[in-house]
Amino acid sequence: MKRLLFLTILITSASVIILPQESLAQEQDDTLYKAEIVELETGDCPVEYAEGECYFFKLKILNEDKAGETVDSTVAVADDPKITTYNYKVGQKVYLSEIKIGEETGFGVKEPVRKSSFIALILIFVISVTLIGGIQGLSSLLGLVISFITIIALIIPLIISGTNPILASILGGSIIMTTSIYLSHGFNKKTTLALAGTLIALIITGFLGVIFSNLSQLTGFASEEATFLTQTVDKALNMKGILLASIIIGGIGILDDITVSQASIIMELFNANPSLSWKELFKRSMKVGKDHIASMVNTLVLAYTGSALPIVMLFYASGASIDEITNFEPVAEEIVRTLVGSIGLISAVPITSLIASLAIAGKDQHITARRRRLSNTS
Repeated sequence: MKRLLFLTILITSASVIILPQESLAQEQDDTLYKAEIVELETGDCPVEYAEGECYFFKLKILNEDKAGETVDSTVAVADDPKITTYNYKVGQKVYLSEIKIGEETGFGVKEPVRKSSFIALILIFVISVTLIGGIQGLSSLLGLVISFITIIALIIPLIISGTNPILASILGGSIIMTTSIYLSHGFNKKTTLALAGTLIALIITGFLGVIFSNLSQLTGFASEEATFLTQTVDKALNMKGILLASIIIGGIGILDDITVSQASIIMELFNANPSLSWKELFKRSMKVGKDHIASMVNTLVLAYTGSALPIVMLFYASGASIDEITNFEPVAEEIVRTLVGSIGLISAVPITSLIASLAIAGKDQHITARRRRLSNTS
């Protein structure tokens, strides 16, 4: 129980530490401040603003360099329609951006501070895993934390520094796969076989991603985030490479699930009947693998479709045809991402099944053949 409690505290602490901090935002943009709403009123906008309703804020800055300083901010609903959905109230913490126009300086309310809700959700998540998954569940969470740290501390800095995004994602992905899969499923033969299948399927996914992103002439600039990224980072970035990196990293977790399942099935089949040859193991495991493919591909397609739903709805509302909708790069990116990921997922089933069957029954083929002969004579 003490060990379980220790792991819970460790994972929760690590998760909170790697949450986006206001200090990180401050390093990226020295005009961003954290503040608390002191007063808030709504009413008609002044003449210098857009017509309609305005929100009038009085805020107290919380950053050390301006701690306690009180500033005013007026936001027109016409300029920022999202403001009506935030339900701002006195005492709430928000982020401010400092706006300089000539010699005058003003402040604009950007978004509410969400850190407290993230912490609460993480605590619920960790406690749920602790109660239901026990030590194994917590080990998998530790692998998740390591994966997140690898992405934040290794992959992203490498890409921003100019490293090829595909190489950076393969390097970071190898670390993520190795640590997460062993922490989740233990240091055993089954896990090693699953890791081998995952690596091969991931290479296939990356290879197909390169080919079809080029054939589809994808640039990586389809999203607003990509445009903001190029404006924020001083040096030129390989946006197509970043798109491919996202495909590779996105496939790791899905491949992990199906390869471990296939390796586990083959080991259980062999333990139940050691006389099975590797061909028989492969054939029987593929029957289960087909069910995995059907359910996982459906899950993958629905997940990517859900993420792209606002974009698809936007183009649909514009009256564009199906050909036009699918040809727009934001939608085309999701199509390539979905199909490439699905093909990688499909390939993982036979690849892992073949590797595991050969590794478990292939090297002992003479033993299994002898057992089969003995069983036939008796």
